[in-house]
Amino acid sequence: MNQIKARWSNNFHQLQVGINQGCNLSTILYCGFSNQIMEKTQAAKDQNGNSYKFALGFIDDMVVVTTPDKIQQTINETIALYKEMHLEVNTEKCECTHPNFFNKSGIVNFLGQDFGKTAKPLAKQITDNLKKKFDGYAKLDIPNKDKLLLFCQCIVSACNYGPLLDVAEHCAENKQLYQEIDKQLMADMEEILHSNASSDALQKFAFDFKCQGGLGIILPGAYYDQMKVDQIQKIDYYIRENGDQITKSKLEQIIGKINAKMTKSKNFFRDTRKEMKIQEKMSIQVDDTVPKPGYTLLGRRRMDNTAFQYMINWVFNNVRDTPIPEICELCKKPYKEGHKQDCKKINELNIAAHDRFANFLERILRKRYQARKVCKDNDNRLEDRTKPDISIVVNGVQIYLDIGITWDLDKYYALKEQHYRDKKDQNGNPLKIIPIIIGKNLTIHQKSREFLEELRVNLETIYEEIGYMISTSQTHRAELMYRKKVVQRGEKHSEIDVEKPSANRFASLADSDVQFKHTDSYRKIFDYLHEKGMMKVATQSPIKEVPAKPRQKNFEKAHKTKTKKKSTQTAEKGNDKLEDTSTKKKPDKPTQTKVIPNAKGNDKKIQSLKEKIAKLQRELQSQFDTAAAVMRKFKETKKKHDDKKITQKTNNAEAQPENEKKKTEVSQKAEEYRRKSA
Repeated sequence: MNQIKARWSNNFHQLQVGINQGCNLSTILYCGFSNQIMEKTQAAKDQNGNSYKFALGFIDDMVVVTTPDKIQQTINETIALYKEMHLEVNTEKCECTHPNFFNKSGIVNFLGQDFGKTAKPLAKQITDNLKKKFDGYAKLDIPNKDKLLLFCQCIVSACNYGPLLDVAEHCAENKQLYQEIDKQLMADMEEILHSNASSDALQKFAFDFKCQGGLGIILPGAYYDQMKVDQIQKIDYYIRENGDQITKSKLEQIIGKINAKMTKSKNFFRDTRKEMKIQEKMSIQVDDTVPKPGYTLLGRRRMDNTAFQYMINWVFNNVRDTPIPEICELCKKPYKEGHKQDCKKINELNIAAHDRFANFLERILRKRYQARKVCKDNDNRLEDRTKPDISIVVNGVQIYLDIGITWDLDKYYALKEQHYRDKKDQNGNPLKIIPIIIGKNLTIHQKSREFLEELRVNLETIYEEIGYMISTSQTHRAELMYRKKVVQRGEKHSEIDVEKPSANRFASLADSDVQFKHTDSYRKIFDYLHEKGMMKVATQSPIKEVPAKPRQKNFEKAHKTKTKKKSTQTAEKGNDKLEDTSTKKKPDKPTQTKVIPNAKGNDKKIQSLKEKIAKLQRELQSQFDTAAAVMRKFKETKKKHDDKKITQKTNNAEAQPENEKKKTEVSQKAEEYRRKSA
């Protein structure tokens, strides 16, 4: 509406200032004024019948090249063109310059730039700017995943424009320059990945498409020939459209015009890259056994450095081939056969990863297939009380999806398929259950992938979520390991597992028989001891207890016991032998290990520790008592409320006949009143 009013309005004001640099009005002003001037100038011809040529256009600047004898004539023609567009030329800002010609070679230097029939290769300019750009990105205080994303989207994509816009001759020397750029890019990417992989493995990871387990990066040296062929095809198409013949004199002008069009078109390189990927994917078969971390590494989800490094280890080192530890790093128990199934900590990680992927898949299928989680609704249960994870409706048929995360895809899929064979619901109807088996090596079972493709699910998002799920579960695993710190005291110390409370260890620590059952109190005591400097935190994981040496409280007393030994004669029952009581051996007693809070030892510290422990126990007991009292009070009030509701219902039931009787009496009186009034 404002545009229509402004179009038919005469209330215009003269502007005293121009527009800012990079303003959105720049393109509008260019199309409205500068472009029309260039078109009119290009349509006009001089006395010899030659037309003017343009390479670049700006909003408020124009450069006119002419001969010395026609300077004034050209200026007058240019000013006349501007007047037709209601524009004025500021002659004070105009300047006449003389270009520098180098040795009559046809090369002109204007404003510090060389112009000639054959331009310099862009590879040299790219090489000079590449190091500066990467150093700027490397200094950013951001996660490594974001650095890799910026590296691929900003640095690599900028280098890829070189072969497409380069007007230099297509030869082996120029191709070698771009191959050197590839080597520099690979060195920069290795610095981001923090990997000691070989150059061949790193290059393969960068070049392979995401469906092959790589990043799918297009580098200028590797795709130099294909980019040049694409550039020539664009040139041939332009020549056919304009009806020109290929000549050496016009080839430079044609390339300049095509490059100008490619520079203006933002989607040119994107379309070219898509064409390359489509051609490659048509001849590639997806290998379901190969990990595909590229979707996650170049995805939109944020990732910390721990998860990022775990993904990189999957690429260059198989994590599954690492040696099995003797002790589980999470529960500190011996790592025996079947420990993965019995360990509660490992099961917690597996359950969390399973639930996360189930929620993700349910969100994707919710709108199109009416997906809902079975375990959440708790109403779709099989005859043996087992339940799948998600139920969907496809063409009016209900299908159940059961998700599993494992190492061995084929074995687990066969077990699931056998388990859900010939299953029926509570009504005896057959069920269709499809196992969705996800590999911990960032893969999907072939049959599960084919079923998801039939549902028209974007597999890129699935692979991205799988990688994010597996890597973040390893981050959670690292957090659990970080909590498993041990307590160390002085030089001679004993190490205690902080994760699980132990009454015996606390009894030896405080020389008391106090039993502790609450983890929070356990942590409070250790935090207090750590703050007071009585204990040090160590990073060693095995649990050891070093027995403390016996101590002598007084040096003089110890010296007297060594020099003066008293011997007494005692008679045993039924025997006349005399024994020296000082040399008599006492019966061996089981040695008790005492853990001393300080290396020097101090009875006052032990006594204060006992008091702290007793105080914490009293506080916990009081908290439990108050909680129990609140619970009892809540139950009493709830019972009263329920009784009140029951009595109210009975009263309403009893009062209902009386209310109906009153209603009938009122209606009869109203009827009598109507008859009297009539």
